[in-house]
Amino acid sequence: VLMWVLVLMLIQEPILHCLAYSEQFGLFATSCMDPGAKEAYAVFSGLAMLLYWLLLVNLSIFSMQISAFVLVCGRVLVEVCLFLMAFLFLIVAFATAITALHHSLYEFTSVDTGMVTLLEITLGMYPTENYKIMMEESVWVEIA
Repeated sequence: VLMWVLVLMLIQEPILHCLAYSEQFGLFATSCMDPGAKEAYAVFSGLAMLLYWLLLVNLSIFSMQISAFVLVCGRVLVEVCLFLMAFLFLIVAFATAITALHHSLYEFTSVDTGMVTLLEITLGMYPTENYKIMMEESVWVEIA
């Protein structure tokens, strides 16, 4: 898989595409390409780096401490993913419930804006001046 990603990177290489324009832009210029081709190269480059790092994890077998660390990281990563799924479930559940109630809050007029607002409240990014407006609304009394 890594070989094919590297071949696709070679096909999309900006420097190779700009060799015909080396007198105008310079020898190693990448400014002659369109942005769409550069984005494709960036995607293949990121995928190749990810595959290289996955290959590096295979070297952990040579050290027992590193192997144990990789094992623990794998177990913790599963738990973090479970937490994030439960967190997303709660955000969606409360956003849909608040949206269904009768209120005049702009932040909860649709499910997507309600999800963003609840996420901001959870992460502490919601403006404090808007809390007073929300606490005056009857929807919070119904939830509590």
